[in-house]
Amino acid sequence: MSADDANLRTRIIEKLRAGDFEGARGSAQSAVDSTPDNAPLWHLLGIAHVQCQELELAIPCLEKAVELKPSKANYHFNLGYTLQKLSRIQDAKQVYRKAIQLQANFVEAQTNLANLLVNEAAFSEAILIFRDVIHSNPENADACFNLANALLANSEFEESTQWYRAAIDLDCGHSAARENLARAYTERSMTQDAVGVLQSWLEFDPDNEFAKYMQAAITGEDLPDRASDECVKNTFDRFFATSFEEQLAKLDYRMPALIQEYIDSIDKSDHSIVLDAGCGTGLIGPILKPISSRLVGVDLSEDMLAEAKSKRVYDELVEAELSAFFKQRMAEFDLIVCSDTLCYFGELSEVVAASAGSLTDQGNFLFTVEAFSDPEPPESESSNGKFQLQANGRYRHWPEYVKSVVSKSGLKILDCRLVVIRKELGVDVSGLLVVCMKIDD
Repeated sequence: MSADDANLRTRIIEKLRAGDFEGARGSAQSAVDSTPDNAPLWHLLGIAHVQCQELELAIPCLEKAVELKPSKANYHFNLGYTLQKLSRIQDAKQVYRKAIQLQANFVEAQTNLANLLVNEAAFSEAILIFRDVIHSNPENADACFNLANALLANSEFEESTQWYRAAIDLDCGHSAARENLARAYTERSMTQDAVGVLQSWLEFDPDNEFAKYMQAAITGEDLPDRASDECVKNTFDRFFATSFEEQLAKLDYRMPALIQEYIDSIDKSDHSIVLDAGCGTGLIGPILKPISSRLVGVDLSEDMLAEAKSKRVYDELVEAELSAFFKQRMAEFDLIVCSDTLCYFGELSEVVAASAGSLTDQGNFLFTVEAFSDPEPPESESSNGKFQLQANGRYRHWPEYVKSVVSKSGLKILDCRLVVIRKELGVDVSGLLVVCMKIDD
């Protein structure tokens, strides 16, 4: 490699590190145009395209780098990662295997491959890979955590709890292991064990809002009116951003189909400025785009918004809390769709009233909540007559309460019906789909 090539690579890498992705892409493109047989420059151009959310353009660049220098394991890994982002799973698995073949103990490639295998229910092979990672890296808490997840998915509960605890022993701050261990106990109605995990977590980190929230959900004590911003951010930033849509597919998630049904039933000319409220990874963005002259997405999770940006359907993406965002964008949206987001709100009055303020006159608001099939709560000291915080951390509402909130917020209900949102542990999860319209002042 010449000194000029080395200097050019250094400058491109510096731009990537500084976040100047478009500048890095331009420099790398010029470089490969003049030296088309330079594998490292093709690799950097591919990386720059990935950082610019141009995944389709990245693939041929990374493939060219692999073709020119097939012995570089990290070139294969980055190609596999990009293929995975494009949901070309079988291709990604093949490339990850090649990277591991070239470089033994390639932890990142092994982890990504094994997690893909878990998603396909190929648990035995995934578990073997994670055991290999731990054998080579016995002090790696994440490897213990990943093995625990795979074992739990394979119904090997007892051993999974041992590896969650091993991850915590290696890294006391491994909140993901603490959370998953508590959830594993909760799903098996081992409430005292779950509470013990959370108490230990709070002894280590007394101010942890997420641990407090989980404890309230499991014990039913000190119930908050909604999940805090920190709880929501931590949940989705840490775990679900990159695999969120795959997980929903496994749960037979029905909301995209229900929203498409609504879109098909309306006069498309009625909606031009549309808000995807709690847009997450942008799953319903492609459904809303055809009826939008302008499509805006808002979410609390930075990582989820990064996934939504890659869909390339939103005109604007905003990181913000929902109620606050509504109050800042008054009388702007002709349609607001809030799909499976208000499950993190118990008390709905503020957020629904704020949504009404964000609608144009006669604008529509479509939202869902998890709901009881009975319209009204039973008379019980344990019921507040409005909502229940479930052990999974999601709120469930009584339909009559939801209808009351809507009517008090200057909205007219156009449709309100029980639907199945998804499955959980093989059981249908009931929800309430509500379509309402802002009433002229």
